[in-house]
Amino acid sequence: MAELTHMIDSEVFLAFSTYATIVVLKMMLMSPMTGYFRLTRKVHKPKVWNVQYTQNNLKRVSLHFTAVS
Repeated sequence: MAELTHMIDSEVFLAFSTYATIVVLKMMLMSPMTGYFRLTRKVHKPKVWNVQYTQNNLKRVSLHFTAVS
């Protein structure tokens, strides 16, 4: 148990936990923000993504690209 308290007091662990906390908080903030802006500006997934469900409920994603002139 003494090794665990020594590890928590380490400067490297403190830096890791600080940056990990920042990344998790950013992820938790960006998800609702993205949803809000997509709903208010009516932006949805691109039409090139065609998602189909097979009989055994496996998702198969296929891309359909069209030529833009």
